[in-house]
Amino acid sequence: MIEFRQPRHALAPCRFRNLAPAAEALRLTQPSLTGSIAALETVLGVRLFDRDKRGIEPTALGQVLLERGAALLANEGDLRREIELLAGLETGNLSVREVPYPAEISVGKR
Repeated sequence: MIEFRQPRHALAPCRFRNLAPAAEALRLTQPSLTGSIAALETVLGVRLFDRDKRGIEPTALGQVLLERGAALLANEGDLRREIELLAGLETGNLSVREVPYPAEISVGKR
């Protein structure tokens, strides 16, 4: 099963083209980030990145994950907000009263 954090972890190295600054930006150690990406590759059964001395590049399959993952993460905030609003929704009664307009009080009706 894919966890929400894994697409976020996969997106960061593509932004920085390197694991070290990506891990730092995520406040992770580089081995933790590498492990998270490796776990995602294992779950999906594919290699998502090509790694070499120059950095990290997404494979064609990795690019698909990144595109879908970016959309998923963008919608994650909306989902969390909607759930929080619904969870905090309270029911009750609303009473509305009609009161005289201030000018009518001081001047009177004609």
